[in-house]
Parts: sequence; structure tokens; C-alpha cells
Amino acid sequence: MNDEASQPKQPFLEYAIECINVCLRWTLVATPIGCFLGFAGTFAWKWLSRGQVSDGVLLLPILAVVAALVGMIPALVYGAPLYALSAATFRPSLFAAILIGAFPGLSAIWSNVGLDPYRSQEALLSHNYFGHEILWCGIGIAAALHFLVRKKLLALSVARESTV
Repeated sequence: MNDEASQPKQPFLEYAIECINVCLRWTLVATPIGCFLGFAGTFAWKWLSRGQVSDGVLLLPILAVVAALVGMIPALVYGAPLYALSAATFRPSLFAAILIGAFPGLSAIWSNVGLDPYRSQEALLSHNYFGHEILWCGIGIAAALHFLVRKKLLALSVARESTV
């Protein structure tokens, strides 16, 4: 009999905890990168929808630092564990990361808009609240985290499968 085949597979809970640990550590790196990308996306969205460049472009690095400090808590509490669990259950995917990252921004936009279709169209083009910033920063953080940890999570998955 083959001894390798008789080794038990690593329990899912241990594997998921390892994935969460990897994601939590790398979230500290992904959050500032994602916030910078998020504010760059926000200014690009405003430029495309208004046709002019905002004066706030010069404040991009400062806004990104503030957003990173504020966004670190939800990223660590909500984003990284959810992405790690989805990566542990399935495979690490950019689509899942973007869905997880976009949820807070979409809920902020939706809570400002309500269910009125006229207000929803108006609010999507409005720049008077932080829904767009939350949306773009969340997507930026999620995408940065995905690209930073996907190979590490795949290596964990291969190591788990090789213990079968």
C-alpha cells in the first residue's frame, strides 16, 4: 500500500485559517495601494462624467493615506476574511475579490439613493457624498489583495492537496 495515500487531508478549518492569516497580513500592504488606486479611479470617473479635472487631484496622496487609515478596519474585519474563505472554498478569483470589495461602496450608494429610479440616476452622477470613493477604494483594495496573495493561496491549496 502507498503510505502517501493513507495520509489524511488537511482539515478545511486549518486550511481556511491559514488562508485568512495570509490575507490579513497582506491586507496591510494592499490597503494603501488600493486606496491610491481607488482615488485615482474616483478622479477618473469624475473627469469622465464632468469633462473637467478636479482640483482635488493634487490631494490624491493625502486622501489615499486618510482612506487607508479609515479603510484598514473594514478591510481587516470584513474584506480579507471573506476573500480568504472564498479562496479556500473555491479558487482565488479577481471576480470574487471585486464583488467583495464593491459591496460597501454599492451599499453606500444604495443607502443614499433608496429605491427611487430618478434619484438613482441622479446619485450615480452626483459627487456630493463619498459613495464613489468607497466603491473605488474597495475595488482597489480587493484587486490589490488578490494580485498580492493569489499565488500564495494557490501554493497553500497545492500543499493541501499533496497531503492526500
